[in-house]
This record gives sequence, structure tokens and C-alpha cells, in this order.
Amino acid sequence: MTEKNGLSLEAELITGDRPHSQTVIYFHGGGLLYGKKDDLDPSYIQQFLDADYNLLLVDYRLAPETKLPEIYEDVEDAILWFYQSAEKTLGLPNRHFALFGRSSGAFFIPSCCG
Repeated sequence: MTEKNGLSLEAELITGDRPHSQTVIYFHGGGLLYGKKDDLDPSYIQQFLDADYNLLLVDYRLAPETKLPEIYEDVEDAILWFYQSAEKTLGLPNRHFALFGRSSGAFFIPSCCG
């Protein structure tokens, strides 16, 4: 996806057998201090796929090395990247999405997009 301050921020798109028309963008938990994009239990991933959603797992920089405004920037950049890349780069039928996060990942949703 991108690199910031020497850190690679990755994203992983999971579509199952075929791309669906809606995508859930997932932000991991970890108190802003730890965590990574692929910490979501496989049973949750399967539930999203069974409900006809794609799942985009994204990383963001962590504290204390990164301050909160820059972490917000990573979240906003991930959403913007998805919106700009969904159809042409990722091969999805559209760019419709919903946001989902656990713990500190859920903290971003009303802050960045409310």
C-alpha cells in the first residue's frame, strides 16, 4: 500500500471465490501500541465472506513512535486509497465500503469519518 517514516503499511484484500459488491475495511486493535492487520480470527473473516462482503485488512503506524494525528492520517489514507483503487487496481465491482475495527481500531471510525 504505502511506506511512511520507513515503515511499510500493508493492506490485504480477501474476497473469497469472487469479489463481492461491498467491502469491509478493518482496523486492528492493540491500544495503538501494538497489533497488525492480520489479527482477525479466521471465523470472523469467514462470517464476512459468507455474508457476501470483501474484507480489506489494513495496517497503521503505532504509538508511541507515531503521534495520534499521524495515526489518524494513516487511517484516512487507507480509506482514500481503497476508494481510489477499488475498481481499477483491486478489481472490485464498485467502491462501496463499511468500516469495522476492534478496540482501538474501532476508536478511529467516528473520529475519521463521523
